[in-house]
Amino acid sequence: MPEKLKRLEEKLFSTKEQLENAQEELQKPFEKADELKNKVLRLAELNKLLDMGEVEEKRNDNPLIEDVKRAIIDFCNREYEENHSYDEFNTLYPDLKHIGIAYTNTPDERHGIQYELNLEDKAWTQYIDDTPIKNREL
Repeated sequence: MPEKLKRLEEKLFSTKEQLENAQEELQKPFEKADELKNKVLRLAELNKLLDMGEVEEKRNDNPLIEDVKRAIIDFCNREYEENHSYDEFNTLYPDLKHIGIAYTNTPDERHGIQYELNLEDKAWTQYIDDTPIKNREL
């Protein structure tokens, strides 16, 4: 019985330590949020310059969303060493309210941390173990 009590106390200590680690991770901002925002804006500027000589008129009801989609594809291709084209966006991300762009685990590997974009509501959400923890508008 004392061995079982000791084992349970160790497990309790470990669980508390994991909780502290998860709470520390929660306080950290999304490291690439500013970079993503700046690159999306720069991409919009470049696309506007490139479109100046365009002969064929294309209808684009929301050019900023299209620029964000391109930035997401570029980010995922670079970050995850993939090679998707912009035309695949709607296939890869059919639900614009739930676009998972980043996933990692806490240092102890016990909790998953995920960032998700919502292009319809122009917001992002941070999850820990599939539970929404933070939500902000873009």
